[in-house]
Amino acid sequence: MVEHDGHVGKLLDKLDELGITDNTIVIFAGDNGNEEMLLNRGTAGFFEGSYFTGMEGSLRTPCITRWPGHVAEGVVSNEIMHVSDWFTTLLAMTGLEVPEDRVIDGKDQTAFLFGEVEKSSRDGFIYWNGEQIYGVKWQNFKLVLVQQKYMTDPALPLAFPHIVNLMTDPKEREPYNPVYLHSWTLAHFGRLLAEGLGALQGDALRIAESFIARQASWEEQVRRELGDRAGVEDDYGVLRAVDYLSLLLCLRPLDELDGTPIATMTMNVEGERASLDPYPFDVDELGVSVPVRTLAATSFDDDEAYRSALRAAPVRTLSWTLSRPRR
Repeated sequence: MVEHDGHVGKLLDKLDELGITDNTIVIFAGDNGNEEMLLNRGTAGFFEGSYFTGMEGSLRTPCITRWPGHVAEGVVSNEIMHVSDWFTTLLAMTGLEVPEDRVIDGKDQTAFLFGEVEKSSRDGFIYWNGEQIYGVKWQNFKLVLVQQKYMTDPALPLAFPHIVNLMTDPKEREPYNPVYLHSWTLAHFGRLLAEGLGALQGDALRIAESFIARQASWEEQVRRELGDRAGVEDDYGVLRAVDYLSLLLCLRPLDELDGTPIATMTMNVEGERASLDPYPFDVDELGVSVPVRTLAATSFDDDEAYRSALRAAPVRTLSWTLSRPRR
């Protein structure tokens, strides 16, 4: 690291010697997260994972930018800037046009780097490993579709995606937060996937389209089946109730599910009785009570706004008797 620092210093001194410092954009950044191989193994600090995974230790790298008189000096930010944004941003900084004959992933971050605005032009991105979508990041939340901690670990597609809050779980250890399930973030994840559809092809396109379609279909089904019969207003509280039921099912040991993926289960609601098909429990009937907070909004700008609305929301209880389906 000392040698590397010395080399960078020599390059900067050379710019001064040539008299071109004020007309040169300098970008110092890592191209990926830390190495996993023992001889070169690094650290991601608070975060976990190595490169060639979807962990935050793979996605998040440091970046320092200098352009005297243009890039704001002494500013430290935790905003998201994707590597593809440099293409678009450097074109804008140098007065060149962005090509219009192809899909351009990068966003122009000139105003952000110049200190004209505090927020980045990007609030999230789809992250990949090769041609496979590993997940979606929005602000400090991640929708994890494939679980892999280190480069040498197997990549495990998840039947039920994890929603991780990096502010409270930087190591990404908890697949769910039983107090704050953060399902409201799906609106943002779905938007980012929809925005990226133009650049997707093949299997990745089908994954994104399937996720968006399932999200819309699931919300419509829940509102239709539970909205009137369970006495719950047509609002976000309905979705939160089913979040808890989904969590209950997902926490069951896999051998109790007879190898049946959660995604293939259907729930038929008749008043206060519901049948699951296939039915994953040993007992014939199971009582479930779900505390529901009724929220007026379906999407929030950040976690604090969500928590404030949740604290102020009225609480009611939904109760079902889960039973085997009639044959």
